[in-house]
Amino acid sequence: MAFYLESGYTSLNKKGEELCGDKVESVVNGDYTTLVLADGMGSGRDAALTSRLAAIYLEKLLCVGADKGDALRMLNKVLMAKKDEVFTTVDLIEIDKLTGEATLVKAGAAPSYLLRG
Repeated sequence: MAFYLESGYTSLNKKGEELCGDKVESVVNGDYTTLVLADGMGSGRDAALTSRLAAIYLEKLLCVGADKGDALRMLNKVLMAKKDEVFTTVDLIEIDKLTGEATLVKAGAAPSYLLRG
């Protein structure tokens, strides 16, 4: 492999809340590493459950080789099928460790910034 990838994250609970509404998952599949950040809207238990469901669902699908676009569409259908209204944003970045190229997918999330150097 031409590139080595190291990642990490930290999260912070909203003041007075026991759980954080953000969840990060990492998937290594051959020459690709995919990082998923799901941010459950709101705060507390419901936001935490939604973000965890989204991140783990995507992680499982990507581990078995699902296309990232198909995985996101399937996640959307799962969330829409819930009787309670739930919403999560998703940032997904897929990095090719051979070429160093990355694909960033945004679903309902605020703009991201790519920093270089």
